[in-house]
Amino acid sequence: MKKVIASLVIVMAVFAATSVKAQFGRSTDRYAETDWHASIGLEGQYLNKSPFNGGFGLSGKVQYDINTNVSLTGSIGYLRLLNKTSDDRTPDVGLIPIKGGAKAFITPQVYVGAELGGAFASPGIFRNYATKKAILLSPSIGYEMGHFDGTLRYELMAWGGQYLNTLGLRLAYQFDL
Repeated sequence: MKKVIASLVIVMAVFAATSVKAQFGRSTDRYAETDWHASIGLEGQYLNKSPFNGGFGLSGKVQYDINTNVSLTGSIGYLRLLNKTSDDRTPDVGLIPIKGGAKAFITPQVYVGAELGGAFASPGIFRNYATKKAILLSPSIGYEMGHFDGTLRYELMAWGGQYLNTLGLRLAYQFDL
C-alpha cells in the first residue's frame, strides 16, 4: 500500500511540474523579437475628496522582459492636477512622477503590476507645506493588445504627513526598442 501511495505522489508531482513548466515557458504570443520595449501614453486621473477636480498628462515607459510573464518597468511623465475652485489658495499643480516597478502577465494580454517612486511638484502640493516632493505607490491592472496598452491604477501619493488617493487610466502606444 505504501508503494502505491508513493507511486501516486510521484505521478502527481510529475504532472504538477509539467503543468507549471507549461505556464511559465517561453511563449510566442508576446514579443519574440526583443526584450526591451517603450511606450508613450496619455494619462487621466480621478481624485476623490480632494481640492482637485482631476488630472491629465503624458508619460513614457520603458519595459524589460525578464521572461514572457514578468517585466521590469521604469517611467517618467508629467501630470497636471486641476484646482476645483478659481481661488488662489490651492493652485493647479504640475507633477513629474518618476517610478520603477514590475508587472506580471496573468495571460498573454492581461497583467498586474506595481510601481514605487517619487514625484516633484510645482508650486508644491499645498502651499502650507514646504515640500515639493511626494512618494508614490501604484498597484495596477492592464491589458495589452498588439502595440496598444491600457492600464487602470490606484495611486497613493504621500508628502509631509498628508495623503492623496487617485484612480488613474493610461492609454499608450507601445513599440520595441
